[in-house]
Amino acid sequence: MTMKKITLFFILFLSAIISFSQTYSTGLMTFNGSYTGQVDVTASTVTLTLNGPDDRWLGIGFGVTCMTNNNDDVVMFDGTDLTDRNYVGIGNLPATDGLSNQDWAITSNTTNGGTRTLIATRDRDTGDSNDFVFPLAEGGINFVWAYRASPGFTLSSHGGNRGSLAAGFTLGLDDFIVTLDFNISPNPVKNSFDIELPQSVYHANIDIFDVYGKKIYKGIVSNLNSNLDVTSWNNGIYLVRITSNIGTQTKRLIKQ
Repeated sequence: MTMKKITLFFILFLSAIISFSQTYSTGLMTFNGSYTGQVDVTASTVTLTLNGPDDRWLGIGFGVTCMTNNNDDVVMFDGTDLTDRNYVGIGNLPATDGLSNQDWAITSNTTNGGTRTLIATRDRDTGDSNDFVFPLAEGGINFVWAYRASPGFTLSSHGGNRGSLAAGFTLGLDDFIVTLDFNISPNPVKNSFDIELPQSVYHANIDIFDVYGKKIYKGIVSNLNSNLDVTSWNNGIYLVRITSNIGTQTKRLIKQ
């Protein structure tokens, strides 16, 4: 094989790897002071993160601006399950997609200080006509959100706890920096976790933010000192940002 062919093959191979690993994200969306959410999408999978009151149902609709859009996709957490539903008009309880078309799988469900953090996944394109197909390209997505007006999980009125939001859908930070690629283990974590830096990085700065964007930790990690004790941290989602001489990368950490 000639050098030109080898170079071309390597470029195509690298492009395929980068394309396959791309993650598009809304980033943290603030619906109101009590409710936030985030959607992360890869070529095959959608990850939904919701943070809201832990004593009532939570809901979010995809690619829609209000409940008048019949048959548009919505999911509702009823205290136990995240049920796949679709709108049937204002004032009506969204209809279930049926037992055979419940596509969301809850991967984490924790509460702390009155706030629930719920993480769930499903296929990007489920093949169900009632399910929103999340795009794999930058752009905008409309969301509607709601949660019950008073404590309880019976699917009743949201009152004034509802609204709509247009969110930007952009390429995630992790996909721009492929050389840093640090690892976190274990993740989810209960007591402490380790950060494994690439062989070319001997030490790096670390910043950790909570789900609301508040910086809760700042320090330095190295191949000799990379363990962090999180026993006293609240359960939930954190963003771990590593900055070194070869770039910056951010990854998600789940504290249980």
